[in-house]
Amino acid sequence: MHAALLFPVLECRCLGLCLFVRLCTPARTFASVLSIKVAPRVSQKSTSVYSFLAVTWGLMANVDFQSETYRWMGGARFTVEAVRQVAVLPSFRARVHYRLAEDQADGASGGKQPGSYTLPTVASAVNFDELFQPPAEAGAPTPPPQATWETVEADFSYFYLNNASHASPDHVPAPTASLSDGRLVLTYATNCTRPRLTSLMLSAGTGAHVGLPYVKQMYVTELVLEPLIMDTQLDVDGERYPNARAHIQVLPGAWCCAC
Repeated sequence: MHAALLFPVLECRCLGLCLFVRLCTPARTFASVLSIKVAPRVSQKSTSVYSFLAVTWGLMANVDFQSETYRWMGGARFTVEAVRQVAVLPSFRARVHYRLAEDQADGASGGKQPGSYTLPTVASAVNFDELFQPPAEAGAPTPPPQATWETVEADFSYFYLNNASHASPDHVPAPTASLSDGRLVLTYATNCTRPRLTSLMLSAGTGAHVGLPYVKQMYVTELVLEPLIMDTQLDVDGERYPNARAHIQVLPGAWCCAC
């Protein structure tokens, strides 16, 4: 009987000792951070912010912010607002410049898995204020600052730039994304009809949308977003930046998590 009473006490003491040792010698995990310079369309003055999860723009940002009216609904508010956005089918025209990651130079969504990637050196030569100087003529395109940049100008139906595979349990924008591989995953679709956009939104719940022929997904290390219309919202980890342009870089291993 004495032994039966003693064992739980010893077990609790051992558990406490193990917990103390664990806290004194934590395991460390390094993850990438998104460095973002944000500037209003009518100003050259930029503000630096940081993100560890995702940057969205256009329809997905609208779903996040405009669904706050239905916060009492819980997670269902996102579904309700997504249905409303698809019904309205707004147009979000923008010019996007991006640098492909080393193993994605062909722009394909395949390539190596995140675990086999060699961390790139973060380039810091791009001057944000110089990049967004107003064009000489109204509506004239702004060329990429270097030949290594690629550009797409279109009406974006879906735009998602993230550092993690899941945005929520029921939204998987980039199934192969990793917090620690030094890359960002750019996912977008342009000029979607309502049926196509509906299929995309439903498939994004499991990550199956990356297999749709009209969805583009690639690994990038740097990106510049230039909205070409007013009344848009940039969503940085849930923070709102209206009518903003953004210059986004990945900082590999900048965040250390001890657990």
